[in-house]
Amino acid sequence: MTRRRGLAIAIATVVILGTPNAWAQVEPPSNGGINDGNLDTTAGQSGNTPGVTPVGSPNTPSNGGGSTVFTPPPECRYIRWLTGPAMAAYAAAFVVPMYPAPPTGWEAHATDLEGSWYRPNCVFTSGIPDRLTERAEAFARDNPPVWGSTEPPPPPIPVVDLVEIVQDRQRLPSLVVSTNPTGQSVVGLRTWVWPTGGDFGAVTSRAQSGPNWAQVTATPGQLSLTSTDPGAEVGGCATAPAWSAGADDEASDCYVSFRRSSAGRPGDTHTVNVSMTWQVRLTTSDGRNELLESPPVVTPVPLPVAQVQSVLR
Repeated sequence: MTRRRGLAIAIATVVILGTPNAWAQVEPPSNGGINDGNLDTTAGQSGNTPGVTPVGSPNTPSNGGGSTVFTPPPECRYIRWLTGPAMAAYAAAFVVPMYPAPPTGWEAHATDLEGSWYRPNCVFTSGIPDRLTERAEAFARDNPPVWGSTEPPPPPIPVVDLVEIVQDRQRLPSLVVSTNPTGQSVVGLRTWVWPTGGDFGAVTSRAQSGPNWAQVTATPGQLSLTSTDPGAEVGGCATAPAWSAGADDEASDCYVSFRRSSAGRPGDTHTVNVSMTWQVRLTTSDGRNELLESPPVVTPVPLPVAQVQSVLR
């Protein structure tokens, strides 16, 4: 039995699923309008969720998973256009259809001082431009300008787009790894490896709009190790307990036992690549339930490895 002392070193890596798309704008043709700049185009979020690292945030260890709910603004909706008298003036000046034609029935409200005309408008958060353009055209075609005292309610975002939004916005927690010995290892001595910050929990992201929703749940799997020392002995990492003073050298199965010194290698170090797999499942309000491909989270840990004859076995 071998006992040793040491301090742990933490190395953090952030792995992000996808990148949020920039806002794309689609102008409905004919009687549709363009975005007037007053729409709220910020997707709602429940704040910084424990265990989730948003884009641009410092690397932090996971403390047990978390969940985030996004409520994106409507892609297509009615926006306020013109008052009754203003529409009458617009219609009187209308000559060629370079702009939206006056709506049918504008004469009935030419002198109304209460209420307003509302026109269709589309602004999209993500997706394929051709598909979004088709939906904008369909929305403008099927939803002509209307007269009213309040803005008509928008239709919900389709599930197919909520899937893209939730996949763009989901974040996996940082993978923080500690080792012992720390700073430098020795040939023949087991180098323990374990995740820092406690157990990783499931990470759930959900995007919803009206009755439609899409949800992605990532469940952490098992750690695995590889090393740039081809002869190194590598444990299976079925468990990965944290090292503690006085611990039995063989009390962990998540370890690397180097067989060669790192002298002469780039940086005079060996690299231990620590991987964590995640099972990512998509579910939706229209019945989809499927596993998504997800690359493992990999943290490279460079360690100098010395050769000390007294510890060879």
